[in-house]
Amino acid sequence: MDVVRSVADVVAQLDQGRIVEQGAVSDVVRRSDSALSRALLPLPVAQGRGGLRTWQLRYAAADVDPRWPARVGRELGSDVAVLTALVEESGAEPVGRLTVGLDPAIDARRVTEAFARHGVVATGVAAEGRSRDLAANGLAASDLGAIA
Repeated sequence: MDVVRSVADVVAQLDQGRIVEQGAVSDVVRRSDSALSRALLPLPVAQGRGGLRTWQLRYAAADVDPRWPARVGRELGSDVAVLTALVEESGAEPVGRLTVGLDPAIDARRVTEAFARHGVVATGVAAEGRSRDLAANGLAASDLGAIA
């Protein structure tokens, strides 16, 4: 998919002869967490680091400022530890997927809202490695361990 990202402007995913997803490469990567999106910009697996809550991030906007990690860290009052990252340009727009670690005491809603203000979607990663959008479910970071 590296070649597709570097040479294609538009991509489509076919399923049994039908187009199930299509669009500009940068739009497809940013707008969803679909199989096509993950294939175009896969994220290496990150092992949790001691004492940090793991979050998967995805650029959702075309104008993500490269200083967002520092700004989110200041908003949350905690460092943002980058565990894995794949950030590049598609067309002239940044696209990216990252795994970061944060202080587990920070409320999940605060985390998702802080990242969203910077054009980044944050999804908490459960201890078993399964992701859930905590804020959409109204859960706090302390509830993460109960998700199975």
